[in-house]
Amino acid sequence: MTRQEKVAYWTQRVKDQADSGLSVKQYCAQEEMPVGTLQYWCHRPAEWRHRWSA
Repeated sequence: MTRQEKVAYWTQRVKDQADSGLSVKQYCAQEEMPVGTLQYWCHRPAEWRHRWSA
């Protein structure tokens, strides 16, 4: 997975979690992913994610 693909993937996961109405912990349990990984991407500034997705 390229850096751009990784950024796009996790940016979408962050949006999906926000749209789900679930807490990060609940969403991660449902999606079987580590909470810390999603939290890492949640705290990345949007402009940083945008810069690497172009």
